[in-house]
Amino acid sequence: MNPLADQAERDRFVVEQEKNISVIAPAGVGKTHAIVERITHLASQPEAVERLPRLIVVTYSVRAAQEMQQRARGAIRAAGVSSRVHRAFQQTFFGTIHSYCVRLLDRFGHYLGLPSPCALLEADDELWNRFLLRGLGQGITSGSDLRDLFHFYSPEKLYALGKEISPGEEIKIRPMPALELQSLLAYRDDSLHSATKKSITNAQMAVRQWNEAWVRGDHFQSLPKCPESEKAADFAAVWADAFAPLHDWLRDTALAFGRNVANAYESFRLSEAVMTYDDQIRLALRILDYPAVQKELKAEQLSVLLDEAQDTDPRQFEILLRVAGLRSDSQDDQNFCIVGDFQQAIYAPRSDLTAYRRVHEEISVKPHGTSSRLQVTFRCDQAIIEFVNRFFPHILNNANGQCSFIELVARPNARPGQVVRWKCPDEPEHQAGKKIKAEIRTRHEAQFLAQQIKTLGSAGLGASNWSKIAILCPRKQWLREIGRE
Repeated sequence: MNPLADQAERDRFVVEQEKNISVIAPAGVGKTHAIVERITHLASQPEAVERLPRLIVVTYSVRAAQEMQQRARGAIRAAGVSSRVHRAFQQTFFGTIHSYCVRLLDRFGHYLGLPSPCALLEADDELWNRFLLRGLGQGITSGSDLRDLFHFYSPEKLYALGKEISPGEEIKIRPMPALELQSLLAYRDDSLHSATKKSITNAQMAVRQWNEAWVRGDHFQSLPKCPESEKAADFAAVWADAFAPLHDWLRDTALAFGRNVANAYESFRLSEAVMTYDDQIRLALRILDYPAVQKELKAEQLSVLLDEAQDTDPRQFEILLRVAGLRSDSQDDQNFCIVGDFQQAIYAPRSDLTAYRRVHEEISVKPHGTSSRLQVTFRCDQAIIEFVNRFFPHILNNANGQCSFIELVARPNARPGQVVRWKCPDEPEHQAGKKIKAEIRTRHEAQFLAQQIKTLGSAGLGASNWSKIAILCPRKQWLREIGRE
């Protein structure tokens, strides 16, 4: 069999066990197989019995971790290693970042006074309602500066911030500013239309009445609104300048109050012996700040192998960097290996490609680090790879925060394959110049695609049977529409 075009890159990932390494692995390049090969190679080394129990393998889901563990176990068994190595492999950690944080919390949670064990909280409506009834505490709205906030927002809206803002250090609250309204109240422009001038005069009167009411202690007047007419744009600019200090104060004070509620809710959750996924990450980071914990982990000389690095957020990276020794003064017999792809992200809300890029650059620095790039894909045939390599460099162009494209290389035995483009005819309404709703266009395209599939059949699509055909869409509702058609 012909060697792969990127075999040297694959060998570096597998063999260079003593270095930190960042592997760029686009879709279909056999990433999981390469990870298993790296673990199997470690199992064949003289130091395997010492190093396998110190290996932390982290991936994006429980199922993926289980599959990787099973495949690694099978490969090690096939390699014919000793029973001592098998027992050492049984102590290798395979799991998600959250399950590893739970391990840290179970072991070191007493430093934070955490109950043990803590159950995972996924649906918290009932707990949140109990918290609002019993867990807020008396001091959460203390201070006149904070109480002034409730004159602008409903309690329900303010308390809800406690579920949107992360717990953390308390934010200092400053007094509500006194507004300078003279320029606003004195504004005058005789060139404006009489209707615009009247709306400005009414707005100025509302501001004067609101300000006088506030000064005399009547704080329940609604905040006046600026006229929205484009003809009053200059007046709107003066208005924005006059009220900017108040809006800044409202934003900062609402954030401070939300932080207070978030901290109180965190304490309430832990008193109930439950925590969220975010709690697991945040509390694990907090635990790693303790010198005693740092000393214990440093003595264990743990190494980390992280899969799907592009779906790891900055806090999760920080935990793994510390565990792998990259935040201490030495990294003896430890390494941090990450495998990912800048071109894809499974968990978009938590993906942070800037953080991933920063870690990639940090751990690739020589002489203690290196990088590897896998390019041979086993997933697609030649025509598809040529199509991707022709079009995607214009999309993944390394500009404006976008990543750069990694050209794919076909496997040695790749078949010719084909790429065919069907152009869906325009809707009659759209041809007539009418604006088409998204759901109408989706149905129209689904009907067109269904007719093409019906006409060609599975053989016409180049497949031996229908199970060999996949329909991919960027939106789930599109799939449902196509399924109906």
